Amino acid sequence: MSKTVCIIGAGVSGLASTKQCLDESLLPTCYEKDSDLGGIWNFSETPRHGFPSLYKSCVMNTSKGMTCFSDFPFPPHYPNFLHHGQYKTYLDNYAAHFGLQKYIFFRTEVLRVERATDFESTGRWIVTSRRYSHASEAGHVSEVTYDYVIVCSGHYTSPFRPDYASLGSFKGSVSHSHDYKDPHGFKGKNVLVIGFGSSALDVACELGRDANKVFLSVKRGGYVMPKISGNGEPWDQNEWTRLNQLINRLIPKSLLLPFYYANLNRNFNQTLFGLTSNAPFNCRQGTPNDTLYVRLLSGEITMKPNVSEFFANFVKFEDGTKEMIDSVIFGTGYSFSFPFLRSEDVQIENGLPSLYKEILPVGLHPSSLAMVGTVHVLAALPPVFEMQARWATRHFRGKICLPDDSVIRAIVKLRKMRYTPRARKEILCDNLEYMDELAYEVGCKPNIWKYLVTDFAFFLKLLSGPVLPQQYRLDGVGSWDGARETIENNSQNVWFPLRTRRAGVGEREGLYAGWIMLFHVSAFAAVVATSVDYRYLFTRLIDFVIHT
Repeated sequence: MSKTVCIIGAGVSGLASTKQCLDESLLPTCYEKDSDLGGIWNFSETPRHGFPSLYKSCVMNTSKGMTCFSDFPFPPHYPNFLHHGQYKTYLDNYAAHFGLQKYIFFRTEVLRVERATDFESTGRWIVTSRRYSHASEAGHVSEVTYDYVIVCSGHYTSPFRPDYASLGSFKGSVSHSHDYKDPHGFKGKNVLVIGFGSSALDVACELGRDANKVFLSVKRGGYVMPKISGNGEPWDQNEWTRLNQLINRLIPKSLLLPFYYANLNRNFNQTLFGLTSNAPFNCRQGTPNDTLYVRLLSGEITMKPNVSEFFANFVKFEDGTKEMIDSVIFGTGYSFSFPFLRSEDVQIENGLPSLYKEILPVGLHPSSLAMVGTVHVLAALPPVFEMQARWATRHFRGKICLPDDSVIRAIVKLRKMRYTPRARKEILCDNLEYMDELAYEVGCKPNIWKYLVTDFAFFLKLLSGPVLPQQYRLDGVGSWDGARETIENNSQNVWFPLRTRRAGVGEREGLYAGWIMLFHVSAFAAVVATSVDYRYLFTRLIDFVIHT
């Protein structure tokens, strides 16, 4: 009889976990309190308390090739940076392709997850849930015992706001990017956006077209990078390569800092735009955005330092300047919240859960509870969540051996020192290093060096090309026959949606005609110059001058 797994949430991580349970012969039951799958990508016209939320214009910051699940790539006709509605369709298709819907119970909220009476010997959990047929009814409460639990509820439901003692004095509207949907209601107003993450920049840039004035307040500052790299490809396909990873490992960071700095400033000097921090450069990667610097140049957005004090109708900043403000929008991220879990099961330290491999709660024995989707990387998140799900389900099957508790605590402490939590309450890890670390234990880490001799062209794609999710489906556990083809066709898939008209025919005709003519003239002059007797000409010239 298959072991049972309760999965809480049917967003990206919940769908991946459900699929991976099936791959590992585990029986999943996925509870989703919303009426449809998708999590944050299940767009709602109005913000809802306790649910994730998107603004209407939201477009993904990572490209389709890097954002897909490893065994379900996007169709070639999809654009490289998808609108949230297109990504929701992709998730629907993913669930349909692998038959996940029958394991998902919608309108079902998990109220409690508690240890069973025989937990110490079995590791089982009692999950109490309430199912609603309609939003207005009380709902039916039930208790079911499961062998394992995977928490996939995400952390985009509890907006985080910095503590400003004077905020209560402000008489204008105060909201969070979680509540923002569109510019309606902000026309002609002075708006203050606080934060420097993707949502804060997107909201500020969109409001810049309709509001009277937008002020963007940042505590530390940072860097903004375009979504298009130097050769026109999506930024992440040039950023996340194994060649770059190898360089970062072989060359000390102190020697690479000037190159990182130059790369982040290659398009424009970000200090002149008031974006950068006043602290020494620390190689912090930029936030993808293609509009902010244009809004700054046009005066639609003005950069400001951190807020020092709020007043009735204006705001004072740390540099002493004051601005009249009608509305304040916090784009300051989210806090972790797991109301259905007991504090002794998941330890929260400094606002962050204490997790081994960013998956298993520290100090919980047996280790039958996993958290998938709480980690953050400066790259596409869905493949990372999928890898976490692969690791967790392999662990539940007893295929991954855990070290002693003392070793686990030491590792977690070391990781916290290495990966300092950001102000936005996220567990930040290095993308490729983390993926490879999990993949090695799952048994699916790609061995690219074997292709060095057997298939050099493919080796170069794996080494210098983007680390597509399909690299983790080439060999070993969960290998997929279509992985290699997807990797080899990646370049064509990048440009396919842009080939909507024939372009460039004859554009180079006569392009170098001027240079060719100059070359011929120069060559003729050189031939003439070498065939003339300059001494004779000089003598005749002197003779002419004397006799004249």
